[in-house]
Amino acid sequence: MPIYEYRCQSCDNTFELLTTYADRLADHSCPTCESERTEVQVSTFAAQGFATEGRSLPMANTGGCACGGSCGCGGH
Repeated sequence: MPIYEYRCQSCDNTFELLTTYADRLADHSCPTCESERTEVQVSTFAAQGFATEGRSLPMANTGGCACGGSCGCGGH
């Protein structure tokens, strides 16, 4: 089952819900204020990579603690 992101129109809270595709547009209660005035949000994801000579190569590590240097720990 996919995870969908919702926004409450009453209190502006955002939350995630594990539900079926068929039930994604049904009324769901906000966990903060219990309002059923919620709407499903459009979620996107990004993937980055490159291919050489017809084969996919693993993505480069571009961040994260102790591996990509974005936390400043210097680990590589």
